[in-house]
Amino acid sequence: MHLAAADVLAGLVGDNLLGAHRLLPDILDPQVVETMAAAVTAVESARRRAPHEPTADGLEDR
Repeated sequence: MHLAAADVLAGLVGDNLLGAHRLLPDILDPQVVETMAAAVTAVESARRRAPHEPTADGLEDR
């Protein structure tokens, strides 16, 4: 989920604005909340549809 959020944030900054001092969108950008919510929802939906896999301790990750 964190990687999806980082990918979405990076994608909201256009190539023309991207630079050493501008890696993330403006905090007041109205696209941020809607886009992040959609990305997190998509990742969570995909995770819930995936088969359960045991973790290193043998317990399911849910």
